[in-house]
Amino acid sequence: MEAAHALEISPGLGGGVGPGLGPVNRSARRDRVSDRVHAELVEAIRELRLTPGAVISEHDLTAALGVSRTPVREALARLADSGLVTVVPQVGTRVAAIRMSEVREAQFVRENLELAVLGELCANTDADLSTALRVLPRQQEAMLRGDTDEFFATDERFHAALFAASGHARSWELLRPLKVHLDRVRRVSIPRATALSEVFDEHVAIADAVNRGDVTEARRVATTHVRRVLAYAPTLAADHPDWVVD
Repeated sequence: MEAAHALEISPGLGGGVGPGLGPVNRSARRDRVSDRVHAELVEAIRELRLTPGAVISEHDLTAALGVSRTPVREALARLADSGLVTVVPQVGTRVAAIRMSEVREAQFVRENLELAVLGELCANTDADLSTALRVLPRQQEAMLRGDTDEFFATDERFHAALFAASGHARSWELLRPLKVHLDRVRRVSIPRATALSEVFDEHVAIADAVNRGDVTEARRVATTHVRRVLAYAPTLAADHPDWVVD
C-alpha cells in the first residue's frame, strides 16, 4: 500500500441536442453502431448535456451523431425501456425526469458497495492505490480552474480506481447503469463552489485513511461523502421542479 506521504496535495447546463453531442466514430471493436449511440446518449443524459424534459429528435440525433436513423431508433428504444427517455405517441421523445426513488435506491447500493470496497482496501496492505492517488492532483487542478466537467470526470475516476484497487473493477461498471439518475443530481450539485472543495477534501481524507489502514475513518468520511447527494436533492427539486419526480 502506498505510504501516506504519497498524498502530494496542495492546501452551465444546456438542454436539447446541440453542441454537447458529436459524431459516433467507427470502432475497432465488434460492437454495433446502436450500442455506441446508446452509450453516447446515456452519458449525455448522465452529464446533463441532455437535460430533463429536453426534446429528442431522431432527425437531429442522426445529424449530430453522424449515423442513420435505424441505430438511433434502436438506442432510443433501449433508453425508453430503462426509463431514461419517455416516448409519447404523436408528441415525441423527451429526456425523462430525475426519479428520486431511483436516486435513493442507487445511493443505497453505491454506499454499501463502496464501504465494502474500503473495508477490503484497509485490510489489504498490498493494495495499490497509485491510480487513485494520481487522480487527486488532477481533480484539484480542475477545482482551481472551476472546470466542473473535468471535476465530475475525475470524481468518477477516483471512485473507479478504488474499486479497481480492491479487485472489484467489474462491480463499478455494473453499478454505473444503476446510478444515472443519482449522477444527474450529483452533476447539477457540483458547480456550487463549496461542494467542489468539500468533495475534494473528502477524497483526500478517504485516500489518507485507506493508506493508514483506518477502516473506521475511511468509512465515516465515505458515508458522509456518498450521502451528500441526498442532502442536495431538496434544493434541486426547488430550483428545477420540472426536472424531478418522486
